[in-house]
Amino acid sequence: MLSRTSLERVISEFKLYEGEQKSVSPEAIVQSMRKDIKVELKGKEGYFSISYIGKDPKLVTMVTNKLASLFIEGNLQLREQQAQGLQNSLESN
Repeated sequence: MLSRTSLERVISEFKLYEGEQKSVSPEAIVQSMRKDIKVELKGKEGYFSISYIGKDPKLVTMVTNKLASLFIEGNLQLREQQAQGLQNSLESN
């Protein structure tokens, strides 16, 4: 979820850090976004919360929802890969 590629897409989609883009490198902008994101694991069951810091409440909500979607999507892909690996392992035995 916090990969450079994913964050660059979010930055582009929501036109984040536009003022900085003229004077700061893309890597620095991604680092700025990482600093504005907070992910917390809660409870033994693996609950998590994601927050994003910004000035515009509506934009913050949209970005936070996008980040949560990316996290869930990545988690689903990981589970699919694990299930496929298990299936392949069982089939080869």
